[in-house]
Amino acid sequence: MKKRQVVLYIVVMLILLTTSVYATISAELGFKIQANNSVYPGDNFQVTLRLTKLEADDGIKAVEGYIDIDENVVEKLTVDSIVTDENKKVKINEDNILPVYDSSNLSDVGIIFTVDPASKDGDYKVVINFAKPITSQDTDLITLNLKVKDGVSVGKHESTVVYKLFKIFTDNAEEKQTLTDKTIALTVSERKATDNNNTNNAVKNETNNEPKNEVKNETKNETKNETRNETKNVTQNQSQTPNQNGQQQKPVDNTVSDTNLPKTGARFTIVPIIVVLAILGYVFYKKYSKYNNYDK
Repeated sequence: MKKRQVVLYIVVMLILLTTSVYATISAELGFKIQANNSVYPGDNFQVTLRLTKLEADDGIKAVEGYIDIDENVVEKLTVDSIVTDENKKVKINEDNILPVYDSSNLSDVGIIFTVDPASKDGDYKVVINFAKPITSQDTDLITLNLKVKDGVSVGKHESTVVYKLFKIFTDNAEEKQTLTDKTIALTVSERKATDNNNTNNAVKNETNNEPKNEVKNETKNETKNETRNETKNVTQNQSQTPNQNGQQQKPVDNTVSDTNLPKTGARFTIVPIIVVLAILGYVFYKKYSKYNNYDK
């Protein structure tokens, strides 16, 4: 019986040596879009991809996923569609001011934007490799510049932009979690005729009214000035009288989460438990050996 107990303790120790404990990691995708998702044909607008409700003990080191767009609604994207500063970098936080590359530059740190990825899982692929792990619960990742096509139909377009198959990776780049897809619906409104008329009238007023006003004002002012001058001169001439020397005297005049996803995370080994169990196993083994010798 005691021999079986020793064997059982050894088995438990082996299981503990090969068992890992995982911390919880979860997050959601979100987005920010201007004007309550309503735009006009020909408009430019921006969408910011966000990581929200992040829970990760050691933070995350990378994010990757795919972007689909409805090319009947918005123009195609390029690497230049990502909003950057004058140095072609994106500031995520003070520790992560990342350069932006196309697929020809596979950097360990930075944002890599791929058009028509080989995997065909989406129209575009985005990989974000952070310089230092992200730990903040809510973080803005990248902002895209998009343009509505001029001839797009008016109404609601359900899947204008889709963020899909996005994954977050822990610092050791081994553990990952797939996030729930995020879909952006865009409403295209009809531009009112009054808006166009106001624009046209403003241009017409600037180009046509000013010259006419200038001509009218010049004619009117010239006529008034001539009349005033003639009247004034006559009055002055009549009122002037010679002085004693025979000379005449001069007159006096203003500018979207969805689901928490559990599990996976940083990995560590239960060293103290293993040591304690090893000692207990050795003690029982010694007692078992002593008991067998005593029976003999």
